[in-house]
Amino acid sequence: MFLPIGTDVPIYHRPVATIGLIVANTVAFWQTAGGTEDQGWLLQPRHLAPLEWFSSAFLHFGIMHLVGNMIFLWIFGLIVEGKLGWWKFLTLYLVLCAASGFVEQLVLLGYDGPSRGSGGASGVIYALMAISLVWAPRNCIDVLMVWFAGIWGRAVHQFEVTILTFSLYYIGTDLFMAWRLGFEISTPVLHVLGAAVGFPIGVLLLRRGWVDCEGWDLFSVLRGGTPGKTTLELYRNRGPVMNLVKDIANEQRRQCDPVRELRSIGRMIQKGQMQLAWTHYRQLRTWFGNACLDEPPLRLLIDGLRDCSHWPAVVTLLEEYIERFPQRAARARLIQAAVLAKELQRPKAALRVIEGIQAEKLTPLQRRHLQSARRLAEGQLADGVIELQGLPFVD
Repeated sequence: MFLPIGTDVPIYHRPVATIGLIVANTVAFWQTAGGTEDQGWLLQPRHLAPLEWFSSAFLHFGIMHLVGNMIFLWIFGLIVEGKLGWWKFLTLYLVLCAASGFVEQLVLLGYDGPSRGSGGASGVIYALMAISLVWAPRNCIDVLMVWFAGIWGRAVHQFEVTILTFSLYYIGTDLFMAWRLGFEISTPVLHVLGAAVGFPIGVLLLRRGWVDCEGWDLFSVLRGGTPGKTTLELYRNRGPVMNLVKDIANEQRRQCDPVRELRSIGRMIQKGQMQLAWTHYRQLRTWFGNACLDEPPLRLLIDGLRDCSHWPAVVTLLEEYIERFPQRAARARLIQAAVLAKELQRPKAALRVIEGIQAEKLTPLQRRHLQSARRLAEGQLADGVIELQGLPFVD
């Protein structure tokens, strides 16, 4: 985890509104009992509700959600308010709340998934991050690299990085994860939407002359043709940081006991924590290829992820099931073909799976499902569906 803890951006106004917003978020956290009493606060899909655009930005689910967002709000609020002053910044913050909430609910008008809604300041914070990227790309942020081993957190390294690099890392990472999720509604997608709202607003305020960046804005930097010195130095000296990241990963792997971790994943599955179990299981399989769940918990995990509509993860686990249990894989192949065709719009991959299914081993009902999946895939090909190669993972 990379946490911003300071900045060298010139601050011309005291961060009065930023501190006030942090206090307001903390009070809202207390009022909603840590996000457990979210009625009237949650931004809900399938309708447009202006009050929810504002209330949801002050709703946080758990102390870590609140603390993480407030750390980022402090830094990027400090940068933006430092250039605008408190009342202009507060106005901008509320405009960003409204714009982010409106865009999110507009995107979710046709949503029919299981989620009750969303909350948190991260969408607005990503908008502030994008504005900071436009206004002060060459200024620096002090970053604390933190990694966690079990319940113990450990600060590993502190370094300096430009706002340009920091913002592109976070926005780019979320954009990449959104792509791997097939741009289904998720936290990375909502973060990217927030940045997409903030960037044009930052450009508009800059072009209208409502903020003075003293020639250090993004467009001035691009016209200069060279990146900031700090960015160049970070790139040239990236070796030690990358080696540190590798050392952390190797240390985590060395301390990991595959047998104990498999038991822990099994308990997560029994508790219904399917997404968490999938994340841990995928990491474990990356580190230890021979560490595998037994068939019963593996099937439970597949079924649980199907209930959560995490289709790429379902397909990945079905591939493992088919490879490890080929004698009992007919039903798994049928499910995989149906998911590829119906949920992931990958007709060619679905037909390849169907070719490997022995229809005589299926029940009459399963044969009908097989024929339905085949017709759907062939119809998609006839309609000219373009199939993207590769299968995204779900985090």
